[in-house]
Amino acid sequence: MATTILLIDDEENFRKSIQYFLEDLDYSVITAENGELGVQRIIDDLPDLVLLDLCMPVMSGLAVLEKIHHSSNNPAVKNIPIIVVSGNGMMDDVVKALRCRAFDFITKPITDFVVLEHAITKAIQHTKLLKENQQYQQHLEEEIAKRTRRLNETFDMLVSEKARTDQALDCKMRFLCNMNHEFRTPINIILGYAEFLHENAIEDGNEESIDDILKIKHQSHHLLTMVSGMMDQIDIDPDRLKFESYTINQIISQVKTEIDDGEHDAQRLNIDLADDLPSVNVDASLLVRAILRLIDNAMRFSQEQVSLSAKLIKNGNIIIDIEDKGIGIAENELDNVFSPLYQVDDSMTRKHDGSGIGLSIAKQYIAVIGGSISVKSELAKGSVFSLTIPVSCY
Repeated sequence: MATTILLIDDEENFRKSIQYFLEDLDYSVITAENGELGVQRIIDDLPDLVLLDLCMPVMSGLAVLEKIHHSSNNPAVKNIPIIVVSGNGMMDDVVKALRCRAFDFITKPITDFVVLEHAITKAIQHTKLLKENQQYQQHLEEEIAKRTRRLNETFDMLVSEKARTDQALDCKMRFLCNMNHEFRTPINIILGYAEFLHENAIEDGNEESIDDILKIKHQSHHLLTMVSGMMDQIDIDPDRLKFESYTINQIISQVKTEIDDGEHDAQRLNIDLADDLPSVNVDASLLVRAILRLIDNAMRFSQEQVSLSAKLIKNGNIIIDIEDKGIGIAENELDNVFSPLYQVDDSMTRKHDGSGIGLSIAKQYIAVIGGSISVKSELAKGSVFSLTIPVSCY
């Protein structure tokens, strides 16, 4: 489609000469003989470019510019490039026209039409770039709006999903708390009766009954440990943590008390604590439970003595080692031992019971108090789990 140029000039001969020249350049030319007609043609025809004479009767070129750029509400009209044509003595009007957003100017008489051709080409190219920029900007705004809608939809979906997840988590918490109570109550009753029967069997010297009763106590303690493990998975409430200064002796003393009341034989635990260990600022409950988890794991997978030692290392931290001489862990499995529900192979699982969550819980507890946990192991030779506790965690 040919580029349309509107020529507004009151001189007929000038209009014709310019029209013939532009048509030879394959432009489509329309004309207006005064400013009022010119304004109307601009609004009706929306030409690609306007050549505007400044000095005309009825309505001057400056009045046309004022009308187009300050009165029209149509952006397409305002963006039409206008080249003003003026006599040599009208430079003040030219300056005013440029201030009224005229694109360029040329002077009459036009002695070199190459100048006119260049001005027209420059104006058309500028308009083309302006339109492309506007189209790109419009496309960009549409894409931004589209993606914003998608983001809002995704956000709303995530909010809704989070609400459902929170609701499910709340149901899970209430279920586990109820189950914890429902399990613990009968298990503790069984343990109470088993302890009573055990004492009576000892008094009566009934060796056969003692073995059966000990099995009941052992399995009940084991079931109670598994129930506690389920609760331990969700039982870390930051608002309930209590960081205070404790000596390692105080921590290990609590550990021994728990072992005495549990399913394992406390006599199987050898304890070796270095002298003059500094106090640690920790939540004692978490540290004790983490150590108990590791001791439980060691005693479960070893029939021999389990060693617990503590010493101060060069960087000022305390390291607690729990060592067993049990079945050990293959090197390619060491990265998995702290994963939830990790267990050794099926044949060993049948021989050594366990839920597979103890080590995962221990690592979680140690991380909360600012420490770390690592393991060294060799198949058929045993394992060493090391807890590194900063002296000043908080």
